[in-house]
Amino acid sequence: MARASDGDIVMLLRACRSARDRLIVLLMARAGLRRGELCGLRRGDVHLLIDSRGLGCEVARAHLHV
Repeated sequence: MARASDGDIVMLLRACRSARDRLIVLLMARAGLRRGELCGLRRGDVHLLIDSRGLGCEVARAHLHV
């Protein structure tokens, strides 16, 4: 399957009505998550801080636990 172009992703982002929808598009496009992986994420799986160690996580940079 072909990857979406940057222009395609920008068009999708412009069509989004909420920040949640933009995050979904970006996670699928840039993190390479599939629908099932995205739907299975919990709030505690998403660490978008520059340093996530303050959350009790061993990984310093922004990341997802999939």
